Amino acid sequence: MASFSCAADMKQVDLMNLEQSIRNLEAQGIDELHFDVADGRFVPQFGFSGAFLKAAKALTKLPCHAHLLVEQPDRILPALLETGVDVITLHVETCIHIHRALSLIRDSGAKAGLALSPTTPLTKVNYCLPKVDRLVLLGTDPASVAVGMPRGMFERVRILNENIRYHEYRIEIDVEGPLQAEDAARCLRFGAKRLILDPADVSGLGDVPGEALQHYRQEVETASHTV
Repeated sequence: MASFSCAADMKQVDLMNLEQSIRNLEAQGIDELHFDVADGRFVPQFGFSGAFLKAAKALTKLPCHAHLLVEQPDRILPALLETGVDVITLHVETCIHIHRALSLIRDSGAKAGLALSPTTPLTKVNYCLPKVDRLVLLGTDPASVAVGMPRGMFERVRILNENIRYHEYRIEIDVEGPLQAEDAARCLRFGAKRLILDPADVSGLGDVPGEALQHYRQEVETASHTV
């Protein structure tokens, strides 16, 4: 199996011990930190603020990815760009002026991403791909509790990957769970580059001492020979 990256979904991080939580993830070998920014409207919960992202970014050399679960994300982009995060991803379902928003992100020096909920047609992103660095595919609706990876997810990864390769775009596909080892291996086989993980996927993720992530990588590698 080709090498793959693992991003830690920070929505369950210990806010009172942010620095230690980040150090634990670094020690386990995580590749990226993934922060949800929510407004309580597109999804019911609230996410991290720009000030929090700026503080987290100052604590680590790991890439930091802001995933905007907000309506009309264009309104908060200027403030988020000041945080110094490395990647900003918008939901294609919520952004009115997608090309303008993606250009603003890229012009700032950050990477631009688009996220798709499970039932959003893949064709929604076709004319945006030249301005995109990341595509984030969600396995469950962002407002629901994860209950398992839908079988259609693998086909979505395959179709997008074939489209990217055909047009020779330099776009990476991220997959957000639930991601049991076999399902993760299937997503990677069909073209995903990065897995967005939380403790529901990897028990012990971020614990110290901890080898949870190493064991998970091994499980995914083993599963890749059978799926």
